[in-house]
Amino acid sequence: MAQMIISSSELKKKKEALEGLKKVLSGQIQQLEEKAGKLNSMWEGDAKETFVKSFKADTDNLRKVLNVIADFLIVLEKIISIYMMMEAKNIQTAGGKS
Repeated sequence: MAQMIISSSELKKKKEALEGLKKVLSGQIQQLEEKAGKLNSMWEGDAKETFVKSFKADTDNLRKVLNVIADFLIVLEKIISIYMMMEAKNIQTAGGKS
């Protein structure tokens, strides 16, 4: 089994980076929706319906990705909290054995 070694501060930085990327993705989705709204008025009939349906499916999937990222960030925050608590406990235990 693979082993991973990471500090709590590194883990926090990774979480903050992921939060930043989530915000960027959210902004990009919003921009796409605005541009699609403008394009929507240029089309008629079946082409318009096909575009709207396809675009909605794509943005729905992107929003699902955002939700998964948000859920992951919640879990990651819990992991960081537990990690820091255990780290403090280990330091306290090691200090008591000196």
